[in-house]
Amino acid sequence: MRIGWWSLGSTLALTVARTLVGVLAGGQIVALALLDGLWVLYLVWLARSAYETIRPYEEAGRAVRRGPSPLARTAAATCALVPLFGLVQPEETPRLTFDRWRDECLEERRFADTPPRHRERVFLCGTIDVWRTGVDGFPDHLPDQYLLGYGRELCATPDRAGQDALLRRVGATTSMDRLYDDLVFLCPEVVGRVHPELLRSEAEERRSVTDYYTKVGSQCSDPWPALRGVRQRTVAYWLSEGGGYAIYDPDTEDEESPDPGRGFVGAAGDTVFVHTYGENEPICLTAKALRFTPPLRLKGWEQVEEVGVGSRGGKLELPVYYEGSEYDDLQPTLPDLAAAGPGRYRVRVYIRVRDAEGLAEDAPWEEHLVLVFPGRSAEKVVHAHSEEYG
Repeated sequence: MRIGWWSLGSTLALTVARTLVGVLAGGQIVALALLDGLWVLYLVWLARSAYETIRPYEEAGRAVRRGPSPLARTAAATCALVPLFGLVQPEETPRLTFDRWRDECLEERRFADTPPRHRERVFLCGTIDVWRTGVDGFPDHLPDQYLLGYGRELCATPDRAGQDALLRRVGATTSMDRLYDDLVFLCPEVVGRVHPELLRSEAEERRSVTDYYTKVGSQCSDPWPALRGVRQRTVAYWLSEGGGYAIYDPDTEDEESPDPGRGFVGAAGDTVFVHTYGENEPICLTAKALRFTPPLRLKGWEQVEEVGVGSRGGKLELPVYYEGSEYDDLQPTLPDLAAAGPGRYRVRVYIRVRDAEGLAEDAPWEEHLVLVFPGRSAEKVVHAHSEEYG
């Protein structure tokens, strides 16, 4: 009984002590570990209690009679339990097992690569993950079981109007189109009918993306095959928000911002920026590094502009625009365009809209030809400028 009373007292004291250590000592691991050693009293109490249960009834009864009176025991139990009742939360209070800040939510997984036992976790993480969805999704004050229940109700709702009504009733700040990526972990058979690509594994998705890049790239060809560069390549180049792309020396930092003025191409320091007609879509882009000044060929092009740029590090690169995305390593790369090493270069850019007749459905409609060759002039020259697009 004495061990039992010590166990009860140490349990309550430990709670207070851990709080004080966390506030006064900054939550030091060593101090908290030492305090946790007091739990040995509880283990001894359990062992002693187990021993008492196998002793004869009379001897156990005498041991009980030698202890505190029933009134004292009742009062002690009441004092110990009443504070705990205030800490027990009702079922409706949020109990979020996973949230956007925990390690288990930082890794995005595709459905086919996620074990069944982890699918609910991925759903809970995704529905309130602002970094991935861009919006809050379901309100983040809802308990786990509510979120799972609403998700399964969305899966069972056959029409879009009913799904939208449920989202409004719950107070969700997202749409069904954004939730499909998360709902697939609760009802893959339902989501798979609408978006079968969400059922792919990471390996399958990478193969699909590679095949798509190859397919779109096959719609592009060198517009000037007779002009051979030291290094050259033709690719389908993906534009981002706002369009445009840059050619620069990656080994130098230039704080100047290229201003194209009235035109498509601008240069400042070691950087050239080229505007485009479109955005968020691919264009056909051919880049060639030359050791000589190429002839001026204007026929068939709407915009032809030329600017000067420096390369102190001996490189001029045109990187993929989506650098840092999960599939940037699958995008086609372009070669170093500084064929003569460090020095001054001229960058001539040809731009036009391709004739839509005869193009495949997913073929890029905008085409660029970039020629980079040695030249000391920094002057900008506009060789051709179409007022229709300018």
